[in-house]
Amino acid sequence: MSTRHRTAAFKPLFAVLGLCLLSAPLLWNVSFEQRVNAAKNANEIVRSMYGVTGGILTGFVGILVLGLVIDCGSGYRRRWLHLSMLLLGVCWLFIHPAGYLIGIVLLLDSLYKLFAGEKRSRTA
Repeated sequence: MSTRHRTAAFKPLFAVLGLCLLSAPLLWNVSFEQRVNAAKNANEIVRSMYGVTGGILTGFVGILVLGLVIDCGSGYRRRWLHLSMLLLGVCWLFIHPAGYLIGIVLLLDSLYKLFAGEKRSRTA
């Protein structure tokens, strides 16, 4: 088995890993406003800031993993992956304020890849 076929076999696994990294902070409910409202003292506010930062960092790592899977080499460009990224992008928009960064990037990238892929398939 050549090296190219071995790396192609791992791309779906890395795609799922990237989606898991993007969805994990959404499951943790990293909304800053909710955590600050629930905080009873200054220490809890500082801890809530670290929780939100960890969630955003996990989201950025998920975007990096998906970017490598989709854009490196021959790329793994499946429709289900782009639709999942589109759905997660919409979900990230509800996390105020830092979720906008990840949500907008996911929305723009997945919409571009979906429409560019459809345009290429029509011309081919």
